[in-house]
Order: sequence, then structure tokens, then C-alpha cells
Amino acid sequence: MSTWTSSYQDENALRARVETGRHREVIGGLWDEMGALQLDFLISRGLKAEHFLLDLGCGSGRLAVKAVPYLAQDRYHGLDISPSLLQAAREEVEAGGFGNRISGRTFHATSDFRPAAEMPAFDYVIAQSVFTHLPLERFGAALDAIRSHVKPGARFYATFFTAVAGTHKMHHKRGGVTTYIDRDPIHFAVEEIIGMARQKGWLANWIGEWNHPRDQQMAEFLI
Repeated sequence: MSTWTSSYQDENALRARVETGRHREVIGGLWDEMGALQLDFLISRGLKAEHFLLDLGCGSGRLAVKAVPYLAQDRYHGLDISPSLLQAAREEVEAGGFGNRISGRTFHATSDFRPAAEMPAFDYVIAQSVFTHLPLERFGAALDAIRSHVKPGARFYATFFTAVAGTHKMHHKRGGVTTYIDRDPIHFAVEEIIGMARQKGWLANWIGEWNHPRDQQMAEFLI
């Protein structure tokens, strides 16, 4: 796992996508559909306009363009490993006419999931299609990284591909994605995910089905 690589770590390739206007295709496409699905899910779980939301692995802004108009000013924040995708996200929000709802601290590039020091404490965190591309140890690192940046009672939602423990290759009929035990796109057993959360001092609630078009499952984590 120490030599793990993902196409989403190739900044040159991502920059080329942005420069040619293809940033909405990155991380699986379904740009409008997935942004709306995420916001609807968060609202169903109690997200209000006054809450602070952290979008972990926000990419080019598919949730940002939906959440920024819904939330109060400067309540949405996004993290991603790619500066190019973050710039695309900012431009998408501005193009939608909501540039006045964000600030210079809204988006932050990081390779270790840590929010910028000047970011607020968050009520909600969501990581959609992040840990479907990374080993389980990176999920544990994310739990550690955001721990001191969330409020008491905060909710962290993350999606995963799942399979029975020990399954080396899994074809997901919905969406047609094939996942693997040891490479990208990766799956985990539910008990592995819950076990990692408990190891890091988080309470895990398995949600499972949430109408994801490619069969990713949802979990909730509380600190």
C-alpha cells in the first residue's frame, strides 16, 4: 500500500483537463447529478443554511455550486489535492453568480486532508468518491486530520465501495464499476471501515444505500 498511486494525484493531467474545459469529467463525471445528490442527502441529514460545511475532496466544485447558494455566506469550504481543480471550482461558483458568497479561504489545496488553520470549525463534513480511490489507511489519516477542525456533535459522511471481506474483485452491476481489494478503484468490507473509525476514536453508523448511481455506499462518523 505504501506505493499506492491514483490518477487523481497527477496534477499535470488534471491541469490539462482544466485548461481544455474538461474538469467536469474528472472523478467520474455525473457532475450535475452528483452535486445535487450530495446536497439533498446533507439536507435530509439536517444541514441548515447557518451550518459550516467541509467538502473533503471537492474536485472541480460539483457540490460547491449547489451548496454555496444554499448556505449562508462563507459557510462552504472545500479541500482537494489539486490546485487546478480548486481553481476550476472557484470559477464555477463565480460563473454561477455566487462569487460574493465565498472568500479567499474557501478552497484549500492539501495532500493530507488537513483544513487550513484559518478555516472555521465544521458542523458537517462530506467525502464523496474519495476513499473509493485510496487505501484504508488514508481514511484513517483523514479521520485524524479533521478531528480538531469539527465541532462537538459534527457529522462526517463518506462513501465507499463495499464487498464481502476477502473478495479480490467485485463487479457492481449498478454503474458497471469493477473494484478491487488492493488497487484503485478499491472496495472494503463494512467491518473494516467501522473498525478503522473505532480505532481512531469515532463512532460509525452504517447507512449503506443512498441512491448513488454507481453503487457507492454511505457511512456516518461522529466524534
